[in-house]
Amino acid sequence: MNYFQPLVWSQVQAAVRQVGYPWKQVDICRAAKLANPQTFAQLTPKTVGRWIDPDAHKRGVHKWKDSVLEYVKHGNAPGGKTTRRGILDSYPEVCEMINTQLNVMRKAGAPLSSLSIRAIMIGIIEKHAPQLFEQILAGETMFRCSESFIRKYITNNLHWSLRASTRAAQKLPENVEEIVTNAALREAFCIRNYNIDAALRVNTDQTQTIYQQGTKITWHQKGDRQVPVVGIDEKRAFTLVPSISASGELLPFQAIFHGVSC
Repeated sequence: MNYFQPLVWSQVQAAVRQVGYPWKQVDICRAAKLANPQTFAQLTPKTVGRWIDPDAHKRGVHKWKDSVLEYVKHGNAPGGKTTRRGILDSYPEVCEMINTQLNVMRKAGAPLSSLSIRAIMIGIIEKHAPQLFEQILAGETMFRCSESFIRKYITNNLHWSLRASTRAAQKLPENVEEIVTNAALREAFCIRNYNIDAALRVNTDQTQTIYQQGTKITWHQKGDRQVPVVGIDEKRAFTLVPSISASGELLPFQAIFHGVSC
């Protein structure tokens, strides 16, 4: 078990927070096993003790070794320079198209799972290098763009890791201030020219009551503190529409389910 994977190490950190100070290997190990018995079945207090900085511990400071934190930063990826060539190394233009497409989608805030990345890669390969799917690899197997291949490609070529989103991606247009100003001027124009009463000027908004939580996990660049994802705050929900007039009267609420008002 690679305990330094981001998703696994986060559970170790959760066990540490649960135990609190001072850090005790036995308690940390027990808390981790209670939270996830299958993942931490082979974890021992001795292993946890090797992760803790002994010099800092003597000073009364509880922290992980710098080498351990470095492993966690890279997901415990092996060091050194590999001499093994990937099947896409001979097709740099295909790699460039894949990387460009994935980077564009992340900049737009689209969440990327292994399934969606695989679909993108297969589509690009089938269009620009379909012969790869007929190539015989070692062990008399054929290239199938498996999930393990995708993970290696993302980690080595894009230096991404599986991350939890930290905020919703920006949805406002760049000229939002201009749009709001123009809307206010149009409203003032209509009120003045048509003498619209305050009771007839209604401000309406909408809010959601969530049915189901959306995904918060996506592949993203390592080291980034912010991981924006489009749709993280727009999950399955019904819409509640409150309205209030300029005269101060609160109108009855409107609830919308599948486009039906009630």
